[in-house]
Amino acid sequence: MTISYFLRLLLRVPNYAKQSIKTGDKRSLVTISKDIISLYCNYGVKASEYLSKRIGTLSDEERGILLHQLLVKKNSLKQYNENRRFLVKYSGIEWEKSSKKRRCRKNAYIKHFHMGKHCQVQYGVIFIAEHLHAGKLTIGDNVLFARDIDIDYTGDLVIGNGVSLAEGCKILTHDHDYFGLYDDSELIHNATHRAHNTPLTIKDNALIGARSIIMPGVTEIGENAMISAGSVVTKPVPANSIVAGNPAQIINKISPKARTYFRHSE
Repeated sequence: MTISYFLRLLLRVPNYAKQSIKTGDKRSLVTISKDIISLYCNYGVKASEYLSKRIGTLSDEERGILLHQLLVKKNSLKQYNENRRFLVKYSGIEWEKSSKKRRCRKNAYIKHFHMGKHCQVQYGVIFIAEHLHAGKLTIGDNVLFARDIDIDYTGDLVIGNGVSLAEGCKILTHDHDYFGLYDDSELIHNATHRAHNTPLTIKDNALIGARSIIMPGVTEIGENAMISAGSVVTKPVPANSIVAGNPAQIINKISPKARTYFRHSE
């Protein structure tokens, strides 16, 4: 909420209330004026949006649905901005200056993104949910995030225990509906694009090679799987498989015991 806009709103709110009455709002000027100010303070709804959406003429049920959507949007924007500020502060190479600063960066990432125990985070690691969508990010224990990794968790991402992500790899969990292929219920609406969620699970002990890309639509990287450097993964990778190429193909199988960095104790 900006102070300058709020002051202008207070001066002009009677005029906005009159315009709302012209759209069919049957309440008094005082009631409408209070409603306009309240929605701006609590939900960030500007007067122009109040009028364009004809909020004053909505039924109680319609208003409840709209306010819930606005609250979700407001909270998502808050989380998005907090995440941006965190990454601006901690993702830079200046945190490599000393072991103390490296520990500070690692602990900050673990706390901010609710990582499991003994995770390692190098510089330039980006976690982001796009389109103001509060994607769910789950990270297990003993996960390595090497330098310059770009991780999109818009569509929800689960990273298991003992996973290693090498430098420069990229993970994508949403696509865009350019051709109207998906139902509205599956889409995130915003002013420019409609984003289609593609949740991904990376299971225990998987290794994601340097400069590899996991494309939207991939649902699972299996346990103990290995993705070779520079690969472009376009479909699920089975457990205990080695894939390589563009698009990535299975080139070998490995013993389940060959990569067992994490063991769960009952």
